[in-house]
Amino acid sequence: MQLDRNTNRGGRGKYALVNMRQLIPLIDATEVPANQHNEALVNAFDLLVANGIITLGTESPGDQFFVMKYKDKFTAPALLEYAISVVREAHRMKDASLQEYAVQMLAEANAAKKLGDRIPD
Repeated sequence: MQLDRNTNRGGRGKYALVNMRQLIPLIDATEVPANQHNEALVNAFDLLVANGIITLGTESPGDQFFVMKYKDKFTAPALLEYAISVVREAHRMKDASLQEYAVQMLAEANAAKKLGDRIPD
C-alpha cells in the first residue's frame, strides 16, 4: 500500500485545510458585514460540501478526525508512534503492502521532525 499524497498534477496534496474559524463568521454573518466577496466564499463552501468534496467533522463517533501540521512540535512523535503501530500490525499480519506503508510513514515522521518547532494554536 502506497501513501497517497502529492500524486496529482501540480504536486498539490491529497487534502486541503479549511480554516473554519475564518469561515464560520461569514456563514453566521452576525460578526462580519455581508458583501459579495463573503457571499461568494460561503456559496463556494456550501457547493463543495454539497458535492462531497469537503467533509465536515462532527463530534459523532466515526465522523471525527484530527489534523496535524508538520510544522507543529508534536506531529513528528505522533507520526512516529503511528508508524510503529503500523510496523507491528504489518509484522503480525505478515503483510508486505502494510510494511511498505510503515516505511513511508516513518519517512513522514522524519520529515515532520525537521520542520516541527511550532507550538500549535
